[in-house]
Amino acid sequence: MAVAEAKSEIEYSMGSRPQGFGLVAVRWTLKNLCSAVSCLNSYSVSGAWRVLRRLGVRHVRARHHVHSPDPLYQEKFEHVLSIVRDFDPERQVLYFFDQVSVHLQPSASYDWVESSVPQPLARQGHRADKALRICGALNAFTGDFEAIVRNQITVPALIEFFKTLTHKHPGKIVQIVLDNWPVHVHPNVLAALQVQLYPFERKVPASWANLKTPKEVPQNEPARPTPLFAYICFLAQSYRKSMENA
Repeated sequence: MAVAEAKSEIEYSMGSRPQGFGLVAVRWTLKNLCSAVSCLNSYSVSGAWRVLRRLGVRHVRARHHVHSPDPLYQEKFEHVLSIVRDFDPERQVLYFFDQVSVHLQPSASYDWVESSVPQPLARQGHRADKALRICGALNAFTGDFEAIVRNQITVPALIEFFKTLTHKHPGKIVQIVLDNWPVHVHPNVLAALQVQLYPFERKVPASWANLKTPKEVPQNEPARPTPLFAYICFLAQSYRKSMENA
C-alpha cells in the first residue's frame, strides 16, 4: 500500500468512532488501531507507533470543552421570537446579555497537528495571570452596549448592573435575554425586580433551597410581558422611586 493511501486510511479511522469498527471503546488506542486499520494489521503496538511517527501522526491530549444543551432551547427560542415580533419601541427595551472571563495570560493546550507544523507559541507576559469577569448587554434594536468589568460578578454587582439598564430607560419595560447561569435567578436578584412571570422551570443549585428570600420590592404596577429565556423581565418603574430620591 502506498504511503499516501496508508495515511489516508489511518486519518479516516482516527476521525471515526472505534465502535464503528466493532470495538468496545470510546477512544482510539494503538492496539485498537492495529486491529481496525488494515495497513497496521501486521504491526506490533511499538511498530505501529513508529509508523504513525513517520506519517506525522502524534498522540496529543484533547482540549477541555463543556457542552450542556438545553432540552427546552427551541421552546425558549420561539418565546424570544414572540417577544421580538410583538416588540413596541414606545414601551419596551430589549437587551441580550452575556458574561465572559478574560485572562491576562494566554493558555496552552493540545491538538493533533502535522509534525512539520511549527509549535504555536502562547506568548506570556512578565506578570502573573489574572482573570477578569465582564458582563455586557446589547440593545437588540439600537446596538447600544453597556458593560461592567469586575474581578467577580456577585449578586449585588448584577443587581447594580440591572439598575443601570433600567435607569437608562425611565418609564419603559426593560426585557433581558439571559443564559442559564443560576445567579440570574438568585433570590436576592429576583427580590430587586418586578414579579417574574416565566413559563419555564428555573433550575437552581440544590443548596439554595434553604436561602431566605428577602422581602420583595413593592409592586406599583402589575407585571407585564413574561421574562425571556431563563429569567428576567423587569420594569423601569421598579427603580423610579429610588431615582427620584437620589
